Amino acid sequence: MNLNNSRPPAVAGQFYPDDRNELSAMIDDFLAQVEPRAISDVDLKNLQALIVPHAGYPFSGPVAAYAYQLLNQLPKDPNYQVILLGVSHFTAIDNTYADTHDFWQTPLGNVPIIPQNIFPKNKACHSREHSLEVQIPWLQKTLKNFSILPFLTNFDDPRALAERLLTLLQKPNTILIVSTDLSHYLPYPLAKATDQKTIKYILNLNVQFLTPEPERACGLNGVLTLLEISRQNNWQPRLLKYANSGDTYGDKSQVVGYAALVFIKTE
Repeated sequence: MNLNNSRPPAVAGQFYPDDRNELSAMIDDFLAQVEPRAISDVDLKNLQALIVPHAGYPFSGPVAAYAYQLLNQLPKDPNYQVILLGVSHFTAIDNTYADTHDFWQTPLGNVPIIPQNIFPKNKACHSREHSLEVQIPWLQKTLKNFSILPFLTNFDDPRALAERLLTLLQKPNTILIVSTDLSHYLPYPLAKATDQKTIKYILNLNVQFLTPEPERACGLNGVLTLLEISRQNNWQPRLLKYANSGDTYGDKSQVVGYAALVFIKTE
């Protein structure tokens, strides 16, 4: 692997601070604000996957922290394999694509990408995409010892994608993270109602509930894929935290919804 073949951060200084110390302190502050009772009884030994938001940290950070505080409590010894499944906001794609780089950079350092030959590579869709990049500093502050498999997916068949991902999920100490925001730019009351319905379907592992409606969830394909995997492997979801930008940033005229969920393997 070549350290010179590193993806530079595309949204540092926009979605999160580009100063190392400021970024570290911001994440620490978000983690410290997590209500312990919301996560205290989560079965960490059987943690398999997370759903997290991907907006700018001041907007979605108070919600994402609930998911990442769980990772912060995991043992630090293993070298974790983190599969990241996000949405391509700027480049139209009809497949699920890996990145071409060997490392991803953030102000907190470099993270290695695990080589794989299951998914094709596409540098263009990853180059300025934020949905996965914003997860990396959280991982650097919580897991610390990890490598990533970053994938972007928009319209790939969720069942077929689930089957391909299951090959990678067999490795011990693997965590799947799906990146999505929920409703987009709806008035506060309508956003809450829409998001609660979406969350209910996720909690019921209802893979039939969503159609490609932009106001429902931007990372729809990743969510549906996770539901397919969960149905096949007895993973049960649990809501950790919901809020929208009206809660975290104030303006309630047009808000974006955020949720943090954990998926636990049951017997």
